[in-house]
Amino acid sequence: MNIKNTIAALNQMQADGVIQRYGIGGAVGATFYLEPVATLDIDVFVSLQPVAGSRLISPQPIFDYLKSRGGTMEGKYIVVAGWPVQFLPAANPLITEALEQAVEKKVAEVSARVFTAEHLAAIALQTGRAKDKARLLQFVEASSVHLVAKALVSQTQRRKSGRSVSAEISVGNMEKGDVTIMSTLPLVEIYTDGECESNPVLAVS
Repeated sequence: MNIKNTIAALNQMQADGVIQRYGIGGAVGATFYLEPVATLDIDVFVSLQPVAGSRLISPQPIFDYLKSRGGTMEGKYIVVAGWPVQFLPAANPLITEALEQAVEKKVAEVSARVFTAEHLAAIALQTGRAKDKARLLQFVEASSVHLVAKALVSQTQRRKSGRSVSAEISVGNMEKGDVTIMSTLPLVEIYTDGECESNPVLAVS
């Protein structure tokens, strides 16, 4: 299976006006920044438009478009060029921001729109599943300490807008960095001055 063909289909769907924009997130998005991991599907986030004459939003136009071009439904996925794709809405402000700020990456000369590493880390923190926590630690192990700090600050901004973060974060072994995290579930507050230059231990409970 060649993911290049799947991405080309997404780009064509955008060019044809079925979707306004898309951003690849999840495990596939993370592989643009971290060591590749085995994954069976692609998470594609999109801005869904209301159905004509209604306030309801639906991914059905996406499915109809792709099925007319050979796509097949398998449960919640639609298989595009051999890859199961799950289309997900921008369901909260963090994901909306990630979608708006997605960056262009190349896959065998085909352009793909991918969430930034900062947004992928922040979404992993927000989602809080075991595999998401593991991915967040991967960003730390890849020496992306300032990246994780930015992600946590982004989460704090979500909290200030009325959204809580149900995760407890502790950072230790900080010799040169100026990041302190004070956590009392479910709220997380971040204080940062400059980028971290050492390798902290990040524990997510």
